[in-house]
Amino acid sequence: METEELTTAAVDTLDATLTLADGDVLTDLGTISNTSSPQNTWVREASHLRFSGVNASTSVQLHFRATANESGLTDFHLDDVSFELCSP
Repeated sequence: METEELTTAAVDTLDATLTLADGDVLTDLGTISNTSSPQNTWVREASHLRFSGVNASTSVQLHFRATANESGLTDFHLDDVSFELCSP
């Protein structure tokens, strides 16, 4: 993430959400903002999740939503997004 924002308030955000195919939210994976650290560097994020009722035949969708205000440019970069299903 890179930002030109001068405020200490989180005014630009990137949210990640995992949903079922019908749109029901399984979990909020997290939010980063213009105030997140570290800045101007790549950060590896990993989530290990377990859900009851979700199996190999369940369709899930990963959603990213970026929002920003009109001042100070903030860039969010995503690379190498992947899923791995592990059976118990």
